[in-house]
Amino acid sequence: ELMDVDLVLKTRPNAYTDNFSGSLSHIGDYNENSVSVKASRPLFNQKAEAAAKGAENEYKKSLEQRKNILLNAEIGLSSLYTNLKYLESMLELNQINLELARDRLSLEKKKFDQGRSSVFFVLQAEDEVLMAENTLNETLFARESVINQIQSFTDRYLVEYEDLLKI
Repeated sequence: ELMDVDLVLKTRPNAYTDNFSGSLSHIGDYNENSVSVKASRPLFNQKAEAAAKGAENEYKKSLEQRKNILLNAEIGLSSLYTNLKYLESMLELNQINLELARDRLSLEKKKFDQGRSSVFFVLQAEDEVLMAENTLNETLFARESVINQIQSFTDRYLVEYEDLLKI
């Protein structure tokens, strides 16, 4: 009697492989003869290369997001500084308007004391002074609000993007 012999050679130098095989068999009468060849070749770390490419794409995406964040930050900061400049000019105009309203009130009081005007014009001048003060205070509040926005904005972005933002 002949022995059954199985010859198996298996080697896996790389974890990821592409397999191919072929066999020749003869089954008949009282014996079974089989010859098979199985071979594999490495895929040269294609999965690892794909992961590296994915990581590189994610890195590029994060750089683009960072660039967009910085662009939005610069646009927002520029807008805040434009608003601040506008409010500064409005503040100057409101202060001039308040001084003019106070001068008018003073003149109306003098005219009233001299009997050349009625109390209606004095009260109207006092209303104008109050409205000018109110407008001045609203402008001061708006300016301080923009200054606070600029400070919080720059504090938030200055920590992370100090070298990129020129403030």
